[in-house]
Amino acid sequence: PEFEEVRQAVRKLGLVPGPTEASPGTPPPQQVPVPDPSPCVQRPKWKLSQISNEVEEGQEEAPTLQVVAKIEMPLLDSIKGVEVDISDRKISVLKPGVYELDLPLPYAVDADSVQAKWLKKHRILQVTMTRAVDL
Repeated sequence: PEFEEVRQAVRKLGLVPGPTEASPGTPPPQQVPVPDPSPCVQRPKWKLSQISNEVEEGQEEAPTLQVVAKIEMPLLDSIKGVEVDISDRKISVLKPGVYELDLPLPYAVDADSVQAKWLKKHRILQVTMTRAVDL
């Protein structure tokens, strides 16, 4: 009772919520819908490396350069449901709701030479591509 005036003054300033009962004539508080939290889509870690085959003296063929992309996806147990798209200068990897990656490549690659392998133990997608031959 002795601090009631102070409590009312603090409530008027909005620093402390008022009583839980609604005042007469006050509409009930509205429920604001809270959206479901959307899943956090991550950009996986990746590493690009280049491998060149050796050409001995006298051989007519040019060295072949391969580009190897290693894409870490530790949240996945398998590659099931992962979409991989390879164009001549980009790799796109998508696991809806989990991972999304658009990775530019340093060279144009031959889309017909692509080999992909899921390294289950390390949860890495390894994509090996041959550099496109410049004509």
